[in-house]
Amino acid sequence: MQRPFSFFFWLVLLLVLSLGGCDAGEGELGDDDDVADDDDATDDDDAADDDDSVEPTFPESVALTTEDGLTVAGTYQAAPGVDSGPAVLLLHQYGNDRHDYDAIWSLFHESGLATLAIDFRSHGESDQASVSTEELLSDPDQLRHDVEAALDWLASKEEVDPARIGVMGLSVGANMAVVANHNRKAWGVASIVAFSAKLSAVEALSSTSELDLESALYVASEGEEPQATDAVSLYDLTAEPHRVELVLGTSSHGADLLQASADARQGSVDWFAEQL
Repeated sequence: MQRPFSFFFWLVLLLVLSLGGCDAGEGELGDDDDVADDDDATDDDDAADDDDSVEPTFPESVALTTEDGLTVAGTYQAAPGVDSGPAVLLLHQYGNDRHDYDAIWSLFHESGLATLAIDFRSHGESDQASVSTEELLSDPDQLRHDVEAALDWLASKEEVDPARIGVMGLSVGANMAVVANHNRKAWGVASIVAFSAKLSAVEALSSTSELDLESALYVASEGEEPQATDAVSLYDLTAEPHRVELVLGTSSHGADLLQASADARQGSVDWFAEQL
């Protein structure tokens, strides 16, 4: 009788130990899996929260009224997730419109910069000027009203810091950007970028050859004159911070230069991100 009892006893004991070890092992792995799943779920939730925390922004059409009574059309887009941040006014090339900036538009917002691009009078969807279109290139009492109206409108936006507004221009827009820099204290301009600016035109549009300039990036094609030489001359006239960039191997002008050079596009955005 002892042998069957002993055999039965050891058989039951081994069975209990085996079942207990399996339960313990499964419990430990289950806990680890649960923790890992919880962490993963938390990470996913955090990522979702991060994505959801910044509301996207979209372009919106605006209509501005100038001091001399014209309506200027524009497109505005706030920078996502930015309160009281920097903004840039975008001025197009003569004969074009605000779509000159389509290739660079999104880069500004990705860098936390709001943008307003306008159509100059007698261009795009804006009202016609009281003078011929050609006179806009030199008449100091025309395009300045468009620029001032746009700067005032930007400064009034709740999400824009009025002390951190820049101006970027192409061709005649570049000339007006330099004029805005010259009038920066009155117009509220902190920094500019000018593509293919022409010094003689700047002097005509500002009604002075005694320019007061600071915080500017001048960009021109190496092969375009007088813009390449004028970019260096404007650089010399500008107090720091200032920079001049001559794009090698091209003679492209204004909007064509912006379209052709990815480095020039990104460099412009980086300039404003640093200076505003």
